[in-house]
Amino acid sequence: MEITDLSFKEIGQVVITVSNGLDKHYTYRFRKASENKPVFISVKKMTLFDGATYDYLGVYSPDTRRVHLTKASVFADGSEQVKGVRWAIDKIAKPTTLPGHYTITKELVCRRCGHLLTTPESIASGYGPECEKKKTISRNSEKGNSSEK
Repeated sequence: MEITDLSFKEIGQVVITVSNGLDKHYTYRFRKASENKPVFISVKKMTLFDGATYDYLGVYSPDTRRVHLTKASVFADGSEQVKGVRWAIDKIAKPTTLPGHYTITKELVCRRCGHLLTTPESIASGYGPECEKKKTISRNSEKGNSSEK
């Protein structure tokens, strides 16, 4: 999916992968937990199974489009991971033709559980089918209208 902005108008997470089309790629997770919280960036570890884990990189400021490292960052300022996310943000902010075989792709994930969204309905709502059901049941329970648990 083409990326046109990383403004984080909504709470949730965005996952992008930056690849040089040859031998290197990094997958970044941008996560905003609540309205008044910063957007945290993590980098996916290379794993041999589907259960991905991420290392903390830093904080992204949508207003300034800058990445800031913190004391908890596990990457140095000049590392490929930090350079890569800064390069990607710059390319997303000022769309241009990417050099060579480079790509930046966006994966949409569920706001509740973080699983990849694949259906048009899920992508539109931001929730996978199971989480959408749980959200609806929870909303109905709060109103006292649900007979399901």
